[in-house]
Amino acid sequence: MENICSTKSIYRLEVMNLLAKEKDMLELAERKILRQIQGLPNNTANMAVYTLVGAEPTAITLDKNVLTFFMNIVRNSGTIECEILRRQIVFSDQRGKDFINRVEKTLSKYNLKSSSYYIENPLNKIEWKRLVGIKIKEYWKNECHNEQMEKTSLKYIEIQNNPLNEAHNIWKSVKKNIKDVKAGEIKARISTQTYILQAKRANISRGGSSMVYHYNETNRKLVYTPILPTKNKIRSENFLKIRESFYRVYYVQQFVP
Repeated sequence: MENICSTKSIYRLEVMNLLAKEKDMLELAERKILRQIQGLPNNTANMAVYTLVGAEPTAITLDKNVLTFFMNIVRNSGTIECEILRRQIVFSDQRGKDFINRVEKTLSKYNLKSSSYYIENPLNKIEWKRLVGIKIKEYWKNECHNEQMEKTSLKYIEIQNNPLNEAHNIWKSVKKNIKDVKAGEIKARISTQTYILQAKRANISRGGSSMVYHYNETNRKLVYTPILPTKNKIRSENFLKIRESFYRVYYVQQFVP
């Protein structure tokens, strides 16, 4: 699945030194759309949101664009742009905000050789695209496995061989009809442990009213929250105070001139 963000929204951002906050905003927008497409709640693990449909995170897309832009420059040796890169390698501070520093960080992130090596030994377009694709695939697969080990909510998800371009079987098997799509949503929520089963609900409530419903304006849907019996006394006391306050205000408005 291609990057869910519009191409225009990240067009030429690889040449800009984006703040971490700005990158987070792009990723939040992307994950929000992916969750809505799959019918997943906000508490779904980020890795599951991407891997279930085989989507590419915006951060990886930006990294890929940075590396592509870098190789396009060094492939044309003798140009002003290539000479600027050479000067930046010599004079740039490693903690600076120059383009070459971002290139170095990105190359290191995906276990690629240094920028100096590629300036002297540039690869053609096909070779570079293939090499970057392999390294990014390895990086993202390792990230997925690491997050799966850290979060128990992901233990039921089997990471596919290529999480970036290969959708999970849950969505692969879905046909183009409403019934199958609804079934896919339920399967996705069960696999990510965001679907509250009847047995779990009964265990929490012990036969009583187990859920409270409130409307989420952001997602425009009902959100179900378990009610713990141990908090009943506190809730009852607060509810009585609210009701008494309401009656006092109502009485004053209706009967006092």
